[in-house]
Amino acid sequence: MADNTTVLGVTGLPEPTTAFIGREAELSALGAALRGPRRLVTLVGPGGIGKTRLAVRAAARWQTPEAPWTRPVPTPRAAVAPAAPVFGPVFAPLANVTEPHLVPAAVLDAAAIGAHGGRPPINAVIDHVGDQPGLLILDNCEHLTEAAGHVVESLLEGCPELRVLATSREPLGLPGEAVWQVPPLPTRLDEPTGTAPDDVPPSDAARLFLDRAGDAGGPDSCADAARAAVEHIVHELDGIPLAIELAAARGRVTSPCRIAAGLERSVPALVSGVGAPVPGAVATPLPVGGDARHSTMRRSLDWSHALLTAEEAALFRRLSVFEGGWTLAAAEYVCVDGRMPPDALREHLMALIDKSLVDVAQHARETRYRMLTPIRQYAAEHHAAHQQVYGPDGAAARHRAWFLAVAERADDEMWAFDPDGRARLDQEAPNLRAALEHAAHAGHQDALRIGAALGSYWRVKGRYAEGVRVLGRVLDTTPDTDHWARARVLAMRAMLVFWIGDLDSSMDDATSAIAMAERVGDERAHAHALNRVGTATMMMRPTAGQPLLERAVAVARDAGDVVALADAYSSLSTSYVWQDDYPRMAEIADRGEPAFRRSGFDAGRFWAIWGRSHQARLAGDLPAARELADQAAALAAGSDLLLGNAAVEARALVEVMAGDPHEARRAVLAELARSQGNVVRWGNGVLQLALAAAELALGNPATTHDIAAAVFRRERDGAGYLAWHAQELRMLAALAEGDAAAAVEEAGHLSCVAERLGNRRAQAVADRGLARAALLRGDLADAEAYAHAALAAGVDNDWWVDTVDVLETLAVLAARRGRHDRAVRLFSGVRAARVERSLVRFPEEKAWWDVEFAEAWAGVPDPRMHAVEPGSVALRQLAEFAARGRGSRGRPVIGPESLTPMQLNVARLAARGFSNADIATELFIARGTVKSHLAHVFAKLGVGNRTELAALGLSEHRT
Repeated sequence: MADNTTVLGVTGLPEPTTAFIGREAELSALGAALRGPRRLVTLVGPGGIGKTRLAVRAAARWQTPEAPWTRPVPTPRAAVAPAAPVFGPVFAPLANVTEPHLVPAAVLDAAAIGAHGGRPPINAVIDHVGDQPGLLILDNCEHLTEAAGHVVESLLEGCPELRVLATSREPLGLPGEAVWQVPPLPTRLDEPTGTAPDDVPPSDAARLFLDRAGDAGGPDSCADAARAAVEHIVHELDGIPLAIELAAARGRVTSPCRIAAGLERSVPALVSGVGAPVPGAVATPLPVGGDARHSTMRRSLDWSHALLTAEEAALFRRLSVFEGGWTLAAAEYVCVDGRMPPDALREHLMALIDKSLVDVAQHARETRYRMLTPIRQYAAEHHAAHQQVYGPDGAAARHRAWFLAVAERADDEMWAFDPDGRARLDQEAPNLRAALEHAAHAGHQDALRIGAALGSYWRVKGRYAEGVRVLGRVLDTTPDTDHWARARVLAMRAMLVFWIGDLDSSMDDATSAIAMAERVGDERAHAHALNRVGTATMMMRPTAGQPLLERAVAVARDAGDVVALADAYSSLSTSYVWQDDYPRMAEIADRGEPAFRRSGFDAGRFWAIWGRSHQARLAGDLPAARELADQAAALAAGSDLLLGNAAVEARALVEVMAGDPHEARRAVLAELARSQGNVVRWGNGVLQLALAAAELALGNPATTHDIAAAVFRRERDGAGYLAWHAQELRMLAALAEGDAAAAVEEAGHLSCVAERLGNRRAQAVADRGLARAALLRGDLADAEAYAHAALAAGVDNDWWVDTVDVLETLAVLAARRGRHDRAVRLFSGVRAARVERSLVRFPEEKAWWDVEFAEAWAGVPDPRMHAVEPGSVALRQLAEFAARGRGSRGRPVIGPESLTPMQLNVARLAARGFSNADIATELFIARGTVKSHLAHVFAKLGVGNRTELAALGLSEHRT
């Protein structure tokens, strides 16, 4: 009836601690409202009227099949089976949420969906609920009506079968909102006769009083005079359930008649005792909304407070510093002092429970206590007034110290990476937030310590923006002096900003953190910040970032920080994926496995599995690649958004290669919809590139080019891994359209990215594209040279998917040189490899290659003599066969005669002093292409610079 409920955890319905009395008419009407066309129902009324209890009771009936009314049947949808699962009911309490931006996270936590890794919390909820029928109770919205309204609008729009039951002291003000005024409990004196006849049953309000008085140890039945007194009491209290419960709590020590008599006295007469307000204090009334019941609630609280002993009143005030509840140990630390020893505190706490001013609940791990929102607000008023007159009593400072210890213990014991530990942090989040805010307001360094300790929690929960905002406030409000905690806060903010995608800010914070950590000698801050500098550098230049990350590993190990160690190993192993160096990636991941296991750092395991999926795909082992991608997806479930995006990307690329680009596109588009508006740019990047690959396989090269170009523009100076794959797709799109010039230009850009990354595969892919472009132009010498360079890289590194493509190019070259027997052998060998490995050619190009194969087949009298039967020749043998027959003229591998015509032209101009830009203009090619050609020229001629090149005198050489 009143809000006397106990939340058992972050999900599900609160468990009532007392019987539900009356309200059958309201429940019936509310049931009809929840079945009606409006999907938002807001229960409105003053504090203590019973909004929460009524909402929970209604939700329980919604959940129970045999209830008088049942949840609504979902609107028929083709995509939803009749037996669709049901979401909820979910109870999201907002009483302890103090900031509007935290409302979405509160709903996410209540839904127990897990981490969301930068995706907006409401998007994560919408994705989870989908088309399921469901019920969400959004409790105590009155101080956050605008933010709650935005959340409700988004949920109702994104979840067509969801219904929201809100409680508030005022409506949310949304279109279509059904505002439902919660009435007080009826009393007999409310009836027209104005009497309480002896021969009629007690009113619902009186029944509530009698039930609670019985719970308090009072009589469970009343004589006629007492019954009349009870009806008088509940009438005087306007039928407000919480006020009635507070009055009924007095039933342990006095009779209903005396309680009724006390209520008839004026409030000043009642408060003249030991529990009276402190002299000179002016208590701010509870929120007033034009309803006299607000003042009734205030009067009831005044009366209950006046009957407290001085010690009970002191404890009552001090307990108001807790947000969201507390344990006995916390209360003893915060509230005990010289005048209130622990034994006395327990006694007074039991008295407050008996008087219904404190609620108690048994959780799985511990017993927790809390004050209902109206009571806590009232207690906080008295606490503030008391401090105005007598000065601070230290409760707030001790509260801050206690939760500082909780935060630092959570950090030391890595609660953020353990489900039970995260649940404890979730439960104490309101108190931790309050303690941090108190310290920040005072400019105390405890704010730095709490903020630093919570960094991993914000990361694992995916609350990057929240963490950045809080840590920014902490840095702004505390002294800008060297301190180990300030260095750690800078390091934590660098980490959170990095995952948002702001590399510059991440580097700035991390660099500042390193400098301060070195000055104050804090190895933990140094390790975390060094890891962030190394990771940010690695994103752009892996070869430059890897030494920094190796150093971060060493510093983290010396510091004994297993989280920093796991993070450093994760970034270091991933840096080798950026270079397509999978053996080295696996080696580093294996080194990091003990740290991943000790810390519960699943991101490290994920990136290793993700990298192995790509390795298997490039090796042409699609079943293994698919299985590894699924393992990565399972590890990413309910975790970081970037991890989920990358898992979808890995699986999509397998499906593209296996010939199911439609499924790949469907999966990617679904994930992009779930990721809409997220703050992790890398996640969007990998998904967009997977989508571009699917579009290319579907015969849409222009779409592929547009998507890849957008990614490249964003990442050309950012994530090199994304930049190089974007350029690869732009080059392949140009080749699919038969645009040799555009393909050469894109390959030149790709060569530049490959050099920055130190990625041999990226260069090999560029060479493969240049070979195809040369083939389109009819430049067989250039095509052959580039194809053999790509072939060597593919064979050396087991990139067999790339090798298959190169072998087909070499087969076309053989046919055009008149070596049809050789072409047939290569073509048939590639076909056999494709069948064995389930590698499907993109339909857009199939016709062109079929023509080339037919011409080669027609060029020999008996093609079967030269064909390769499936399983008879390994792909490596076929590659070795291709490498042995370089053209009819047998171009040398090194020396001036090994240069292709284009390479020779570039070399001559470079020897004459032309800059790369001048050479590009002269030969009508891109600057990046010039750079790529010069790299090959230097390698073939054994020179290191232009001066040595000029000394060779290339003017007389011909190819």
